[in-house]
Amino acid sequence: MPTSQSRASYPDCEAFFNAALADDVGARLPFRTHGAAMQMQTRLNSFRVLCRKDNAKIYPDRNHQLHNRSEYDPLQIAVVGPDANGEYWVYAKRRDFGIVDAIEPLSALPNAGWVEGDWSEPKLLEDKTETS
Repeated sequence: MPTSQSRASYPDCEAFFNAALADDVGARLPFRTHGAAMQMQTRLNSFRVLCRKDNAKIYPDRNHQLHNRSEYDPLQIAVVGPDANGEYWVYAKRRDFGIVDAIEPLSALPNAGWVEGDWSEPKLLEDKTETS
């Protein structure tokens, strides 16, 4: 069954997204079944698509940061579970959580031109299927 094309059908999704954005990490919701959690994940993603479409009209300038984007795009939606109580959880977690503080500019490192690791040439996959 297709999801609604009206933003008015998603007040729960908007409230959940806003709660996730208000927190430094994100938010989660419990569900009794995997199917119910998956349905919520679908609704959240559908709501985000509607927000993008609306923002493409509201911000017609293609260079605007919200043109064809949603303010909820920084959130990653995941279904997790079941937990010890048999519940499934829908998580909305910031994609940038923890990454910004961990980024190190190479110019601040000694020997910035040298990065340790295996920098050998990438290898092509070899087809090992047998033909008869």
